[in-house]
Amino acid sequence: MVADATPTTKRRVVKEEASKQVKKLGPIATCFTIFKGFVATGILYVPKDFKNGGYLFTPITLCISLAVTLYCAKLLLQVNERIGGGGFPEMGFKAYGKWGKLFVEIVLVASQFGFCTAYVYFIASQIGGKDGGVIQCITSDYDNCVGGFNMN
Repeated sequence: MVADATPTTKRRVVKEEASKQVKKLGPIATCFTIFKGFVATGILYVPKDFKNGGYLFTPITLCISLAVTLYCAKLLLQVNERIGGGGFPEMGFKAYGKWGKLFVEIVLVASQFGFCTAYVYFIASQIGGKDGGVIQCITSDYDNCVGGFNMN
């Protein structure tokens, strides 16, 4: 390290050295991680989606959704390559400045909050069995709910 560097420079140098030591995921591990993130929670909803949407409409909609998602991912990769790397906030910054970066960060937080809320709702609706579980006890006037569970 540079002896006469400022504290900010020292932190940057230490951060760069630490990032070089981080083991990166290989292509197979990256594919598996993406698969888990996008598919694992969604697969829990698919049977009910087929029941609600129908056996003709649902597969067509899933295929259209797949095509749009793949196209958007391809566009994001092309933009990332063109600007020289970085994450979503960096792309927003290079496209629209500080307001673009802030907007992208807010949208990412909102998106993650939505995913987590949907997952917690799904788990809470499954706890307690056929009567609707925790959600039904929270949203109804059952007298026999103890700790959020229907005690019938």
